[in-house]
Amino acid sequence: MDELELSMAQKNDEIEQANKDLASAQQKFNSQQDDMKLRIKYMYEDQSTSLSEVFLSSKNMSEVLKAEYVQQVYDYDRSKLDEMSNTAKSISNLMVSLENDKKSLENMASELTSKQALLYTTLDDLNSKDADLSSKLKDAQQRAAA
Repeated sequence: MDELELSMAQKNDEIEQANKDLASAQQKFNSQQDDMKLRIKYMYEDQSTSLSEVFLSSKNMSEVLKAEYVQQVYDYDRSKLDEMSNTAKSISNLMVSLENDKKSLENMASELTSKQALLYTTLDDLNSKDADLSSKLKDAQQRAAA
């Protein structure tokens, strides 16, 4: 029971630390998300021409290269958005896992409590029987002596 209690205490500490890490990760994710929203707003809000229009209407190579650069930035942003999405899914899965661990730990604690109660009840019964048997033994010894 002591080992189980120690294991439960360690698990509680791990869960507490994981919750702190989760909160930190969530805060970081929210910050990244806000930064990305702002970047998207400024970069793509006033874009009136498409990439294909730039290629077709460009007068020189520099306009084409500029369009290519814009496309690369767009691709980079897209990959960062995908990365943020994966991070959000990972955080969500970790939260679910931690909640399941916490419920499991609570179940173990309740099981331990019920087993301890049963153990103490059994000990009390055995002590009572021991006292009763001791009393009967004394009586038997007194009768035998008499």
